[in-house]
Formats: sequence, structure tokens, C-alpha cells
Amino acid sequence: PDNGGTLAILTSRLRVNHFPVKFDPESIIMHYSVGVKPKVSSKFGQPQKLSNSDLSMIREKLFSDDPERLPLEMTAHDGAKNIYSAVQLPEETFTVEISEGENEKAISYSVTLTLVNKLRLCKLMDYLSGHNLSIPRDILQGMDVVVKENPARRAVSVGRHFYPTNPPVIMKDLHHGIIAIGGFQHSLKPTSQGLSLCVDYSVLAFRKQMSVLDFLHERIDNFKLDEFEKLRKFIEEALIGLKVNVTHRKCNRKYIISRLTPMITRYVTFPIDNTGGWNSNDVSLITFFKEKYGKDIVYKDIPCLDLGKDRKKNYVPMEFCVLVEGQRYPKERLDGISANTLKAMSL
Repeated sequence: PDNGGTLAILTSRLRVNHFPVKFDPESIIMHYSVGVKPKVSSKFGQPQKLSNSDLSMIREKLFSDDPERLPLEMTAHDGAKNIYSAVQLPEETFTVEISEGENEKAISYSVTLTLVNKLRLCKLMDYLSGHNLSIPRDILQGMDVVVKENPARRAVSVGRHFYPTNPPVIMKDLHHGIIAIGGFQHSLKPTSQGLSLCVDYSVLAFRKQMSVLDFLHERIDNFKLDEFEKLRKFIEEALIGLKVNVTHRKCNRKYIISRLTPMITRYVTFPIDNTGGWNSNDVSLITFFKEKYGKDIVYKDIPCLDLGKDRKKNYVPMEFCVLVEGQRYPKERLDGISANTLKAMSL
């Protein structure tokens, strides 16, 4: 009744998760739309759908190719079709070439930048000070992307949350190849006291970034390589569907484990593409890795991973595969001790 307790005898100090945000009302944020098209259409004539990670990779490559006119640190990307910039960017169509690794053909994209809007922060100041009654949602949306740009590029993102993996970081080993990481979600809120950044804390369980064989040793009790067949069911349950990077060649690609080969590495063969036609003779995987990559396979008596997509086969020995960082582990599958550790961290 008295405008928030101004007549009260007792005042209490509260610690809250809202922090005042200062900004220069004279600033202008330039809002650009990004159009990305592959220069060569797909085999089936269908438009190729690009994922957000593809779009982010194309943007990083575009900006690193021409840092003078396209300064990466002065811009923020929403992961889709919008870039917000503190400086003016050229409105042009650029060609960007992305190669996913050595010996892989580069894919060309045409990328068009178009200015959509100039977001004047004085309008937000007018709203916060009560001079303008309509909330400037486009400005808040742009500023929100700007605030999230830094963690989006340096932390693991899950939904709207960010989980930093570099020190200083809140992390606990839950054993069995699982770690708990403390992260946060933040958003901008207009309040009667000005613009505020609301920060919420969150903890999630992730699989560790480590070699596949090390992961199996941690994940499965009493894991022994010479008892692989006996444990095959548990191994398939632990690995199928996980994302891995390969170490035998320079490659940024992430592969999904689709299955384990029915036979051990020593006996795995496959047909090889011999200058335009398939060779009728199968080649041994051990021979192929030695001749093509100069790699000796150490663990020959365990299966390989099949990293192929659809019906294509892509056999890679387990010793050359590393789990990709930031793969969630379902909390309902944690054992009692690990679940309690996660709960204690969350509180």
C-alpha cells in the first residue's frame, strides 16, 4: 500500500539472482539476416537442410577469411539466420568453402548478408524510464543474443543453458565415465529499476571427453579386452548412439556410433574404391590403415566401430575414436550415490 514498504520499521537485505546491466543509450546494434545456400544442389534435388552447427561453422569461416571487413569479435550470431553487429558489415554475397577434413572434398556455400534493422538503444532507455509504453522486443532480443555470444562459443550449450568445461569450472567426477558440470542460464529482463540480467544455476551429468577404450574401462565394471564378447551387450548399450571424433586423420567431423562390427578387427575387410570403380577384391582394414594412414592397429582382437550413415559402412578401430565433449547422460540412469552428488551440487 505504501509503494513497496517505505513506511516499514524493519528493512532486510536480500541476495537475488538479478544483476543491473549498464548500456550506452547512444549505441546502435546493426541487425543482419544471413542467407546460406550450397552452390551445388544435393543429388536428389531436395534443398539441403543446414543444422545450426553447420551455420555457425560457415559463419566462423566467413569471418576468419576477411577479418578486416568482418570482425568476429564485434558480432553475435543466434545460431540460425541472424547476426547482430556493433559495426557496419558489407552487404554482399560471399563464397565460403568448408572442408570437413583432409582428403575430403570442400563444399562451397554462397552467404548473403542483408541489413534488416538498426536497433537504437535509446528506445530501450525510453521504455525503461517510462517515456515509451511499448516494450522494444527486437532490441531486447538482439541484446540477448549479444550477451549469449561469449558462452555460446566457449561452453557446452544444452537448450538455453551453458556448461563451461575450462577452468575455473564447477565439476565433480561421478565415476563410471560420467562427470557433473555446473552451468547457468541467463536472460535480460526489463524492471522498474532498469535492465537486469537474471542468472539461474543448473547442474547436468555428461559423459567424459576421453578415448572410447578408456571410457569402457571406466563405464563397465571389471572390463577386460580379452572378455570382449562376453561383455558385448553392455558395450553396445554404452556406446551405440554416442558421438565421436577420430584421431587417425585431421578431421573436424563428428560421427555417430551406429554399431559394432560382428567380427574382430583382425578379420574386418571392405571393398575399396579403386580410381572410379569398385575393386572386386576386399582389402583388410589392418592393411588399409597401415598403407593409407601409417597407423599400426594395436587392438586387433576386438570389434571395430561402424561410424557409417544410412547404409554406408565406415569401420574405424576403437583406439582411434574419442568421445565428443558435452554429451548428456540421463540423470534417471545414475546410480544412487551419483544422483545424490548431482542433487547436492544443484542445491
